[in-house]
Amino acid sequence: MSATKVSFSAINDDCCSGAHTTDPTPYIHARDTHVPIIDHESSLNADYREPTKRQLFVTHNAHLRECLAEFLATVLAIAFGLGGIAQNALWNGGGDTMTVSVGWGVAVMLGTFVADSISGAQIISVITVTNAVYGRMPWWKVPGYMIAQTLGAFVGAALIYVLNAQKIRREDPNQETMYKLFITYARDGVSNYTAFYTEVLACASIMLASYAIKDRRNRWPGNRGTPFALALLVTAISCAFSSNSGLGMSPNRDFGPRLFTYIIGYHMVFTEDSHYFWIPIVAPLIGGVIGDNARRTVRFTSQSYFEEGGFLHPMSGAHGIASHHHIMATIFCLLSVCRMTREAKENSYNIGSFVALVVDIWEATLL
Repeated sequence: MSATKVSFSAINDDCCSGAHTTDPTPYIHARDTHVPIIDHESSLNADYREPTKRQLFVTHNAHLRECLAEFLATVLAIAFGLGGIAQNALWNGGGDTMTVSVGWGVAVMLGTFVADSISGAQIISVITVTNAVYGRMPWWKVPGYMIAQTLGAFVGAALIYVLNAQKIRREDPNQETMYKLFITYARDGVSNYTAFYTEVLACASIMLASYAIKDRRNRWPGNRGTPFALALLVTAISCAFSSNSGLGMSPNRDFGPRLFTYIIGYHMVFTEDSHYFWIPIVAPLIGGVIGDNARRTVRFTSQSYFEEGGFLHPMSGAHGIASHHHIMATIFCLLSVCRMTREAKENSYNIGSFVALVVDIWEATLL
C-alpha cells in the first residue's frame, strides 16, 4: 500500500510566519486530512497542526499579534537591561559604564530578534510615536503599541525585582534608595534641564542612526545583521550619554519600571527631584521628532526616497536637496527645546509651558 505525500506552500499556511518557501512537510488545514506516517523520519517531519492541537492563546488579529510581539520583546529587553544594572550595583560594587552599556545593547538585539518580523520590534515608544507622526504607521495603532511596551517594561522590571528581592531588602530595608536601580534620574550635580537636554540629544541621535541602519538603500548588514548593528548603536549611545541621567531614551523604559516601584512601596518616585518623572517621557519624544527631521533634511541614499517603516517612499524636493518643510520643522523643534530648557533652568516651567511646547511640536510636524 503506497501513500502519497502532498506538498503545501508555507505561504498559504495561516499559522506560519509567511516565509516564501515550499516545505515538503504536509501541513494540516482540516480535521479530515490524513497524514500517512511511513517511517520514523517521516514521523519526525510530520506537522500535526490540527485545530484541536494548536497551542493556546493564538490570535488571528494582526494588531493584537503585533502588540503581543512588542510586549514580549520589551519584557526581554528591559529584563536583560535592568538585570545588568542590578547585578552590577548589588554584587559588583556598581560596575562600570561599558558593562551596563553592552548589556543594554545585547538586550535590544535580543528584543529585535523576537519581534522584528511581526511588528518591526519598535520596543521603545518614541519610535512608535515618531512613526505615526510622519505617517509610517496609523495613529490608531499607537495606543496599543504603547500600552504593550509600557506593560512589557513593567513586567521586565518586576521580574528583575523578584530575582533580586532578598538582596534589595537587605540593602534597603526602609525602601529609600533601591528604586534607582529601575528608573532614570538626574545624577548628583546634574540639573533637570541638563538631563532634559541629554535625553533630547541622545534620542535624536539614536533615531537618526537607527533609521539610517534600517534604510533599505543603506542597509549593508542586511536583515539578519540589522539587530547586531542596532546593538552596537545602543551600546555607543549609552557609553556617550548615560552619565547625566541614566538615559531613559523612551517613555515606556522609564515609566513602566517607575510605576512598578511605586506600587511596591517607593512612593517618592513621582515627586523626587522636582517631579523629574516627566523628563524621560517628554524629552525622548521631542528628540525623536528632531532626529527624524534631521534624517529627512539630507539624503542617505543615491535615490530620492526615504524609508517608511523600514522601507522607502518618494521624497519631496529636488535630487539630494533637503525639503523645505523638514528643515523648518527641525528649526521649530530646536527652538521649542531651547525655550523649555531655559524655563526649566529658571524654575518657571508649568503646565502652560508644556501645552505650548506640544502645540509647537505639532505645528512643526504639520508644516
